[in-house]
Amino acid sequence: ASAIRTQLVALQRADGGWGIDKDYYSNPLDTALALIALANTPEATPAAVDKAVLYITGKQNADGGWSNSAGSPSRTSVTTTVLKALKVANKHQTVSTAALAWLATKQNPDGGFGDSPSTTHDTANALQTFMAFDDLSGINSDGAASYLIARQDIDGSWDGSTYATASVVAALKRFSFPNWAVSKTLTAEPASPRDGGRVKRSEEHTSELQ
Repeated sequence: ASAIRTQLVALQRADGGWGIDKDYYSNPLDTALALIALANTPEATPAAVDKAVLYITGKQNADGGWSNSAGSPSRTSVTTTVLKALKVANKHQTVSTAALAWLATKQNPDGGFGDSPSTTHDTANALQTFMAFDDLSGINSDGAASYLIARQDIDGSWDGSTYATASVVAALKRFSFPNWAVSKTLTAEPASPRDGGRVKRSEEHTSELQ
């Protein structure tokens, strides 16, 4: 993994971004994906991370979102990925308010998110983004969850896609129990119950920051 990250660092372009390959121009989506992979690793120097952040923040559109090419409309998928990258790198403070406000406008009447129409992967990623920023009050989170639940296919997947299914499962799991941890210590009352008697079991739940 270290060797792969070193190769990825070497592909960073002079403008601070990454493209789909070394011979392609930088774009916000690939740069965000690279930043997610490299943030908080020994292979990425602070200078490399700062250059990537400057590239990404410099590409934010006036409406608060991000597109993948200059002059194009902001896109839900690009914006959620960029926000995730900046959050992982702890470099989100100056741009997240406007970005989340724009992202909230991409929730559609059906409860889902997307650049019209809603999609399962955009909805799952948007829901995870708002949870990561502790900002569920800015959206109809129950509507988003209901949208996802209603679109599970008969085979158990979402859209027959591994990516969509994994994204939805992760979002719904975190939405149902966003930051609970169960202690290893379970207690029972009475401590020595008789056969057929009632037993009250207790367990401690703690809330952990994500």
